[in-house]
Amino acid sequence: MAIFGALMAGLTCYSLSESITIYEFKASIMKMKPKFIVCPNRYLDAIVNEKDNFTFIKTMMTMLETVNGPNHNNIINNNNNIINNSIIKSVEEICLKLSKTTSAVVKLPVHTEPDNHVTYFMSSGTTGQPKAIIRTNKIYLSVIECLIQPNMIPQTSGGQSNDIYLSDSIFHSSGHETLIRAIVMSTPVAVLRSEDSMDDIYQCIHNYRISQAFMTPAYLSYLVKNMDKYTSEYLGSLKCLYVAGDFLNYNIYKSVKQYYNIDNILMVYGMSEMGFICQSPPDIDNNKYRSTVGYVGKVCPNLRIKILNDSGSPLPANSFGKLYVSGLAATLGYLNDPEQTNNLLTNDGYVITGDIGYYDDNHNVYIVGRSKDIIKVYGNNVMPSELENVLSEHRYVMKAAVIGIDDDLLGSVPMAFVTVDDSVSVSEEELMDYVDKRVSDHKRLRGGIKIVDSMPVNHMNKVIKSQLRKLIL
Repeated sequence: MAIFGALMAGLTCYSLSESITIYEFKASIMKMKPKFIVCPNRYLDAIVNEKDNFTFIKTMMTMLETVNGPNHNNIINNNNNIINNSIIKSVEEICLKLSKTTSAVVKLPVHTEPDNHVTYFMSSGTTGQPKAIIRTNKIYLSVIECLIQPNMIPQTSGGQSNDIYLSDSIFHSSGHETLIRAIVMSTPVAVLRSEDSMDDIYQCIHNYRISQAFMTPAYLSYLVKNMDKYTSEYLGSLKCLYVAGDFLNYNIYKSVKQYYNIDNILMVYGMSEMGFICQSPPDIDNNKYRSTVGYVGKVCPNLRIKILNDSGSPLPANSFGKLYVSGLAATLGYLNDPEQTNNLLTNDGYVITGDIGYYDDNHNVYIVGRSKDIIKVYGNNVMPSELENVLSEHRYVMKAAVIGIDDDLLGSVPMAFVTVDDSVSVSEEELMDYVDKRVSDHKRLRGGIKIVDSMPVNHMNKVIKSQLRKLIL
């Protein structure tokens, strides 16, 4: 409601996770300096108790709670310039006041220009400190134009009129992108909360008869290992999955598609600064998927990619290199951060993805890993994603992440972190032997394996590898 209201009024909207701490909330407010805030009551004291630090706030509107706390009652009743001539209100009060207003003060929607800022999103934080990404009217129009193209939103076997879409949390760009998909499809949408567990998600799919959903590979890995709990009948409405955020193991792909009779499992590759970049077509061949690890389909409409070597020269088809992308959906950069914007954009308008990939003779695109994650073992390149894929095939491994650690003889060697099914017993030695028997000598896990209770992840359940080194003791 707040997002669509902001768009109608010509405002710029910035979404935060509803599960952030008070400290994170205050830090974000200080960074973005909003004039108008819509938030749950629990964040109220954080602003009121330090009102001298937040004089830029004009109005706060609290949600989902009645006015029954002592601080809130005092604020509402006294209403004496609490924060820079503002009134802190609840949704109920504002709606009641508006319902008694007969004259329109502002004609909606407010006209804005193509390059006007519409939303700000924080980057995922997997590659450093989160940064505020700028998205404009032009970007959203490009996304809509892309989504109306054939094969971008396949109709399910149940019929499009029966579809209900499950969207990622809307505090991140992927949530907005999937929300737009639902709007373009003219279908109802259920929006996940950032604190929803995997069990919450599958219960939601069952309860609301969800037919299309945006998921990460971790969700599907969990599903495969809990098929006795989540049967094909329990999730019988599910017909189409968009999978993004990490590599999807083929065995998991096959198990989900066959057991749950899914019409389409579409791989999506993207980044917060661009939105969706590539998507696999609905008619992907299972054998093709199996033989091409990292396959993410075709480049989305209105976008262009190029693959360059380390010296910046273009590479032909089937050549591994650094991937760059451009198009109308590209962000203008990071808000109030020209240095990081220069590190993101090239002089000819391409976004530096930081990924290593290639395209084949049929213009299919493949992503093999992050350029900064490549492990140099005695002059040989080792992609962590390959080892993570092997580990994920082990029936007791729930999640795997591989990094390079220093080695006096070889320069660097791979080390793995895994979480395992806590209902079984499996040793680090058993897992290391499992991998070493399946990979070339220079790819062996000479840095070892560490079984951990959990790993640092972002909102898409993607491992923040920069924090893994803290787990090495």
